[in-house]
Amino acid sequence: SFASTSTAGSSVSVTFDGNSLAWVARTAPWYGIARVTVDGGAPVMVDLYSYKVGWKKTVYNTGLLEAGPHTLLIEWTGEKNAKASGMGVSIDAVDILVLTP
Repeated sequence: SFASTSTAGSSVSVTFDGNSLAWVARTAPWYGIARVTVDGGAPVMVDLYSYKVGWKKTVYNTGLLEAGPHTLLIEWTGEKNAKASGMGVSIDAVDILVLTP
């Protein structure tokens, strides 16, 4: 599915039990910057601007995490790249990796 917003302060939280999570989104000339945190850690700014539309792009990956429950928070900052014509953000999917022993 696909969801987008251009309302600053909007957010989505994903709680998952796994080793890694990838945020899959559309990139476009009218998209802005989101703040991503994992388990309340240091934020990472993710710029969804692209000079052309890109569908189902992996825009963020947690990397390998300890097994167990985690929470990913994606927040719309209301900021944009100087080249962007708009300030929205989008989510196509989250892909979760679970490694089995």
